[in-house]
Amino acid sequence: MSLDGAGEISREAQCIKEVVYSLINAKGTSSTQLQLAINSSLMQLAKTNFDFVTTAVFSALENQNASDQQKLQLLRLLCQVLEQREPRSLVVPRTLAKNMTRLLLASPGSASADVLCELAPMHPDLVLSEISQHLAAEMPSFALELLAQVAETSPHSLSERLNEVLSRCFSLLQGCRVMDLRLLLLRTWCSLCIAIVMCSFRDIDPLDAGHPNFSRQFAIAAAPMRSRQTAAEADGRKTTQVVSAVFALLMSSWTNWKDLALRVVVIDTLGHLSLVIPKDQFLTNADALLEHIISLLSKQGLASSASPMPPFALMRGTCLTLQACVDADRELLTIENTLQTLWSGLFSAVVAGGPLQYLQGLGQEALQSQAELLRCMDVLAENFGKESLNFLLQKVKGHREERLAALLVLRQLAAGPLAGTIVEGVQPLLSDSDAAVGLMLGELLVASPTLLEVTGARQAHVNNLIGFVIRLTARAQASEGEHASGYIPKFVSKGYSHNDAPSAEEVRKRAGSVLGQLAGASRTSTNLVLWPLLLKALINPSMLLGLPVLCRCVTQMVQSERDAAEQGAVSSGGIREAIQKFGQSEVLLLWMLICAHAPTEPPGIGISILRCLESLATFLHPVLGQIWEAPSKRLQTLCGHLEARTEIACAWACLKCPGGFWKFFRRAFGPQY
Repeated sequence: MSLDGAGEISREAQCIKEVVYSLINAKGTSSTQLQLAINSSLMQLAKTNFDFVTTAVFSALENQNASDQQKLQLLRLLCQVLEQREPRSLVVPRTLAKNMTRLLLASPGSASADVLCELAPMHPDLVLSEISQHLAAEMPSFALELLAQVAETSPHSLSERLNEVLSRCFSLLQGCRVMDLRLLLLRTWCSLCIAIVMCSFRDIDPLDAGHPNFSRQFAIAAAPMRSRQTAAEADGRKTTQVVSAVFALLMSSWTNWKDLALRVVVIDTLGHLSLVIPKDQFLTNADALLEHIISLLSKQGLASSASPMPPFALMRGTCLTLQACVDADRELLTIENTLQTLWSGLFSAVVAGGPLQYLQGLGQEALQSQAELLRCMDVLAENFGKESLNFLLQKVKGHREERLAALLVLRQLAAGPLAGTIVEGVQPLLSDSDAAVGLMLGELLVASPTLLEVTGARQAHVNNLIGFVIRLTARAQASEGEHASGYIPKFVSKGYSHNDAPSAEEVRKRAGSVLGQLAGASRTSTNLVLWPLLLKALINPSMLLGLPVLCRCVTQMVQSERDAAEQGAVSSGGIREAIQKFGQSEVLLLWMLICAHAPTEPPGIGISILRCLESLATFLHPVLGQIWEAPSKRLQTLCGHLEARTEIACAWACLKCPGGFWKFFRRAFGPQY
């Protein structure tokens, strides 16, 4: 029913019409807060009057007097209404959808594209027909951007016109001589490959090109296509012919392209196509494609002043190509030192980028590029584990940048089945005094969920690594010479400024974070390994600086075990048995009470010790348990003051705490104390 019609409109409908128009007319002339209220009101009205609201908003969009800002707000509102409609079976009337599509295609912009992407699943033939007409324009940039977005967000909308769209885009690519348009076409073909896979297998999960693990998901989803292509139906054979022709065109053309940006983006496109073309065609061209990738990885001009990483498109295309090689014939990667050359090129990029923390603030693409780079190495390590580990463990022996880069990659690989071998291989680094190397070694422990469950000779290697992290919690401030030689000056000189190497406090904190993650796991295997090492460290005088961190870790482990017991889980055990085997509970108690005499040096030691004693009370001595359970609240009050960290509280703690502790000693152990 038209809002402008003069027919039979009920009083309720007329009222709704007036409210909708009033709200729309108020948009763009009020505060942000009021704009949100108007949007919320219109969204509520749309739940019961979908046609009224969509028609009214479109009518306002057609108003020639509306400013660009008002139109932008209306487009965003319309997109919200379409996106949040309930039930999803609601559709915009076809005539209205056609008028919307024509108007928005003539008004390029991301807001228009978002609305059209919502319309596409409702009227796919209509929207695709209009897009196809605009692809015939001299510069169909917006139509291509929109097509790529539709292919990614609602790929099934292309089902009926897929081959028509593919053929049109192939023709455009054949005749394109404008660089910007060629780049856009290459990116569009990446999105079309997603649509091809989604239209071929309707029962698979949606593929999100923005997902961090997209390249893996796409390779898995596309794998069955190669086995189906020989027996495909007519439409499927047509699709295969077109994508094969596109792949052949790009493989024969890129050598003539001088622009580096084009040569990079074409790798991304060829990577996508490699997973949807016939296997025989890929095998014929794989060597040339790998050579092109290796050549680009070795080029010096890829990293920009904004980021030390290779372009994201190159890394994603490389990852997809490697997975296509593994799927077709993994031996492709072993021909003529290809594997070694790939590892060298990829590793050089990791060295240039540095550890993850040095990429913070450099933009999302730098982080995405590093993630794809590490994923490439994941693919190689999964299929060539021995060769990959040999390469990385050799780099661990190199200069500082290589050690850090190798540890970054090993941390990534430690999540897989190679964890035990990795920990064994990095044992020589446990004597390295470099704080950055130490922190990277510590992160190996939390990278693998099963590392603490290893048995045999490798268990000793894991224990060595945990002991190393425990020692990091007591690290003193590094010397100036240690700060001056290494990673940070290199990055400062290249423009990636960082104030300093990790401070001793940061090292202790991050080592404590690793132990905290292990302690919070509350697994039997974890506790059996951690308890003996922690108890031994607690009575070591050289670990005084680490006591705050270690005490918090012990408290966390005890609390995790109690929580598990309250929830009916089987006790992970370890605590009482570990203390009994430890055999030095009185020494532990005495040492912690002595350290508590200076509750602020190192910072936080007082409250950490008190909370630790509270958690261990019943395990260390019956009198200690009685003190914590006594009616007096002095200890709880003391803990509260220490947690507040006020000067008066600290002074009070220093004066009052020792006497109370010595009274406890005499009660617990006799007057000789």
